[in-house]
Amino acid sequence: MSTNETKKDKHLVKHLIIRLVLLFIPAILLFALSAILTDPYYALFSAFAALVSPSIGFIFIIIEAIVLHRKKKLDLRNINLIMICVFLTIYIIILINHP
Repeated sequence: MSTNETKKDKHLVKHLIIRLVLLFIPAILLFALSAILTDPYYALFSAFAALVSPSIGFIFIIIEAIVLHRKKKLDLRNINLIMICVFLTIYIIILINHP
């Protein structure tokens, strides 16, 4: 591997990690907040927000994939497309297994 390829790989990993952190950290914090809150209305709101925030992030990942495609940044677009496929697979599995 050349130095240029190593830098490119590090950039791709950095792109992936940033997207995952931005998607899941708010949801985890909101879910933890819902467990701490004593008022049932605030706890319910926090739990609902914890469920909705990854969905909103998912929409932004789709938009970013389109923008990256137009800018011809195909490697970054491919990472977003893989994330989209993984998230859709997880959502489908959850929906299938839900009673």
